[in-house]
Amino acid sequence: MAAAIEYAANELAAQGHRVVSFSVTGSAKAIVLAERESDDACTGKDIHHEY
Repeated sequence: MAAAIEYAANELAAQGHRVVSFSVTGSAKAIVLAERESDDACTGKDIHHEY
């Protein structure tokens, strides 16, 4: 699970996001909360990825 969260964090960072927090659910899934590094990059779209 840690490797999957790290992979997701790296993918989000490559897209200009910074991981703020994460939580692992009981069903072996993770929720990763991230924010954009810059307001200039905001497009107003939600991001949802499954790894």
